[in-house]
Amino acid sequence: MPTDLPSFLYGMLTSGVLTAFVTYRLTLSSGRIERRNDFRGFLGRWLTDIQRVRAGDAEATYAAYIANIQHFGGYAAKLRRDFVRKHKFQRLCGDLAHLLPEHIKTNGV
Repeated sequence: MPTDLPSFLYGMLTSGVLTAFVTYRLTLSSGRIERRNDFRGFLGRWLTDIQRVRAGDAEATYAAYIANIQHFGGYAAKLRRDFVRKHKFQRLCGDLAHLLPEHIKTNGV
């Protein structure tokens, strides 16, 4: 048993708090990485859906775009807090979320 009980207790408490803090930060980082990976996966699936539309069919391309726009908004809302430049991320997402049919340009038309 240590001869200096207050120092021993202080050391135990300090290391416990430090361990808790490090664990908390790692958990936050892990969650942020998982959210970003989920978002990347969603964007890849969405892009694939759009690319599978017959070339030159602007109406079908817009329909494929619209089919997932509500999911895009949900992912963007979850990710917004993870970015340092929140306003830039929000602006970029807003630009993508508000496309109109006339914004669709197709090759071959």
